[in-house]
Amino acid sequence: MATVEFTGNDLTVRFEENPQNGREFRYRVRYQCAADTVVHFVDAENAAQYTKPDGMRGYKDVLTFEENLKAGLTRSPKVFLSTQDGAGNWSAELEIDALNPAPDVPPMTWFNGYDMVRFNFLKPDDTDWAGFCVWADTQSPVRKDQITSKYIGPNNEVSLSLLPDTDYFITYAAYDAFGTDLLNEATVQLHTLSEESILLPTLNEQLEHLSALQVKSSTAFLKVASAYSNNNHRAIEELKTSIEDGTLVSSKILILETRVDDAESILQLEQETRANADEAISQQVLLMGARVGDAETAITQELIARANADEALTEMNTQLASRIDENEAQFNDKIQNLVDTDSATSQRITEQSAVWNSDIDGKITAASQSITTAYSDADGALSERIDSLSAQMGDDGWMAAIEEVSRTVADGDGALGERIDQITVGYDDQFVSIQQSMSAQGSTVDGLSAQYTLRINNGGRVSGFGLASDPNGNSEFAVLADRFLVAHAGGAEYPFEVVAGQVRIKEAVIDRATIKGAQIDDLSVNTLKIAGGAITANQVATAADAYVLANGSADFITTGFMTIGDGVFGSGMICPHRVARLVC
Repeated sequence: MATVEFTGNDLTVRFEENPQNGREFRYRVRYQCAADTVVHFVDAENAAQYTKPDGMRGYKDVLTFEENLKAGLTRSPKVFLSTQDGAGNWSAELEIDALNPAPDVPPMTWFNGYDMVRFNFLKPDDTDWAGFCVWADTQSPVRKDQITSKYIGPNNEVSLSLLPDTDYFITYAAYDAFGTDLLNEATVQLHTLSEESILLPTLNEQLEHLSALQVKSSTAFLKVASAYSNNNHRAIEELKTSIEDGTLVSSKILILETRVDDAESILQLEQETRANADEAISQQVLLMGARVGDAETAITQELIARANADEALTEMNTQLASRIDENEAQFNDKIQNLVDTDSATSQRITEQSAVWNSDIDGKITAASQSITTAYSDADGALSERIDSLSAQMGDDGWMAAIEEVSRTVADGDGALGERIDQITVGYDDQFVSIQQSMSAQGSTVDGLSAQYTLRINNGGRVSGFGLASDPNGNSEFAVLADRFLVAHAGGAEYPFEVVAGQVRIKEAVIDRATIKGAQIDDLSVNTLKIAGGAITANQVATAADAYVLANGSADFITTGFMTIGDGVFGSGMICPHRVARLVC
């Protein structure tokens, strides 16, 4: 029995000798590498690693990485094992399969930019792992050439400079000490960010203010008023059936009315059904009212059911209203279901209002409206709800309005879900509004995206922030504000602030920084590396400066401060015995 294994970079061969074969003199292990052959001999008498109870002896031989490299590095050398007896005769060689597999595909995450992408790789457990390789191409499968090869090396954090707003296919793998001849690869697709912001155009859009709901006098009073008569008491019930132009009509009328001086009340119920060869209609009208002087109430309800070859309709209209003079409260509710050969619609509109007229402030109103719609046809479906609230003092006085819009849309090409909440408060022509908007949408053409924004319009100046994810999966968080800061909970200081185009940081720990220009008031450095010729120093003349003539010298022990030349007046040279010499 013989096996091979790679331990780190080395190839280990293990084999056992059956005692029934008799003791051999020695063993030969021949490694055929890429360019040459390495031969090892194992002494049978003294090289045994172990002996089992049944007499089976185990041996080991190692092809080191250095031997493999010298003979032509290969991860799959051919290994041949043979034995030599005491007479010097060699047995036939036994070939043993050997392969050092490549490392597994490393776990990887990436951070997208518009001109670069940073990849973070997790080092695999492979003992002879050597590094990572990355290719980036605009087509798939990825071409592997000098242009697409972006990185080969041991760093687990790799930054690639790529074009903005471009689709890329990234192929990556880990390689070991034996090279990149065999790789376990993976490919991801990504889209670099556009240099243009996703959210700033939306955040900069002008936010329109809401208006107060317009309250109209209820039509219930007019409908009930037409039913009043001049009788002090009236009770009528009538039932009849007739044929009008080929239409069979059945109707029932009930009228109850009472009057005592200025107090008057009415109840009128009308029911009717109509049917002919093309259409059938059933409807009911209920009128109820009471009034005394300037105080009046009215209730109306209309029910309709209609069907013909093209459509089916059900409808209910209900109004409740009360008023004294010009002060009025009302409730209106309209429900309609309509199905025709092309579509189906269900809608409900509910309105409430209270109006009080003041001699000082004018009309004072509070109102609400809710519109709920469900619609579907052969092209898609819509479900929508709009809720509005408002309160206003006079025609040009203080007002507040709230609107909530929820909408879902789906068709053959995609779907949309959105919710918009807005509040407006103002007086005369001065308004402030705040709007929160959330949307998620998908398209067979553009893919999936989502967006959230919160915006404020104060006198025409819009500010806000938002979070968005585009169809490529790229996300953006943007802030549009004069000042952005982060503060400790309950603390007065803010360690991070962006104001007037400046980023202000109280304290920072930075692992790595690239700074194009810097002005530092106080600098403390533990380790400093400066490229040759990279320092320019101004010549400073103070009372503590040491001025050294040409070929002169100054002792550092007695010199409190020394300015060394800036390349124009001279240069500084440190000489033995702690002497500084200025050479001109």
